Amino acid sequence: MSPRPGDYHGTPCLGVAVAEGNGTGVVGVAPGCSLVAVRFPLQTMTDAHLIGMFERISTLADVVSCSWGFGPANAPMSSPLAAAMTRLAASGGRRGKGLIFWFIRLWSG
Repeated sequence: MSPRPGDYHGTPCLGVAVAEGNGTGVVGVAPGCSLVAVRFPLQTMTDAHLIGMFERISTLADVVSCSWGFGPANAPMSSPLAAAMTRLAASGGRRGKGLIFWFIRLWSG
């Protein structure tokens, strides 16, 4: 998946995660790891959509970067979504050893 105009946050964060060492720049924290890019319309995602997406990602990856850029200032997580993420964090992931959820929040001002 190629970056699109406006990919000002997720794309650089993925570079920090998996950038390969080439002797001329920085190296990511997990060079050589596989990357699964998922693009979705955050504003229209329901909890059921997010749960399904995280369950599908869990079969493919051990870490999910939720680097979605700016979001609501106060957005409490629903109980069903929290329960699903807790379950996947404990026993999800492609090896069944847990799925790590990595959330990055940009702060302005």
